[in-house]
Amino acid sequence: MPRDVTVGPNLAHPWTRPRIRATMAIRMKASHTCASPALTALFLVAASCASVPSAPGGPLQRAGVVQFSETQIYDVSRIQIETDQGSKQGFAADKGGLAMLPIRLGGRVAATDWLDAAGDWGLSDSGAEVRAGLGEGMRPLPLAFLIGARTDAIAPAVSHRLTGHQNEIRARLEAYPTLLHPSAASPTRIHLVLALGASHGRHYHSFDVRYQASLLRDEDRVEGALGADLRRGHFVGSLLVMPYLVARASAPTPLECDFGDCITAQVLGYQQTFGMAIVLSLGVALRQHPP
Repeated sequence: MPRDVTVGPNLAHPWTRPRIRATMAIRMKASHTCASPALTALFLVAASCASVPSAPGGPLQRAGVVQFSETQIYDVSRIQIETDQGSKQGFAADKGGLAMLPIRLGGRVAATDWLDAAGDWGLSDSGAEVRAGLGEGMRPLPLAFLIGARTDAIAPAVSHRLTGHQNEIRARLEAYPTLLHPSAASPTRIHLVLALGASHGRHYHSFDVRYQASLLRDEDRVEGALGADLRRGHFVGSLLVMPYLVARASAPTPLECDFGDCITAQVLGYQQTFGMAIVLSLGVALRQHPP
């Protein structure tokens, strides 16, 4: 289980020395992270979402259906963190919670009625997955088994300290009971989204504790998803809550800001066993066959 870890003095940044820190704090009072708003925005976008899994893609579609989507994510974790600038306990927004566009752009192709493949790209990470199972309209209900992976190795806006360090692999079972069948009066189809799976990977976390406190940590997670998937004509959309439990975690690796004019809060201890992401995905299906 995750445990509180004290980081030794050898990792202490020089800015954490009292005299220099006091001077910098006065000069940087107007900003919690960096002097330049543009650099701040870039860093926060680059930091976002790498710890959030890809969302369930809805029921498997008929062969040849091609979908494109954009995903928004708000990531909240229950934490206990101690830094040289103070401490924070309870629910806190991880840096995956920024509503900046694009969070993730993705595409999905149905190779057959029972197999599809998908990939997505974001400023901070990218991922790929393959699913197999029972497609929409099949009995007893649409099911899909997923195998996927994520990495920041080809992300365009990740700090050089992080590039190639964030990664994860995942297996997940997805079920899509039908809530609303299409009819002559309305082509709308709505499915309940239920998912349960597990993942292993190295995740980035960042919180505001007066200044930014960031770390990397290896985590084994048990993950779920609950929500709804709506399809009407070419429109595809889903709204999901994706909770996870951290079953095992390594000691955290504290990180410092790469920008020259920047203050970071030095992480002294960190605990987290629970997190949750709220995920909104909107897209289009270029080829849409009725189930």
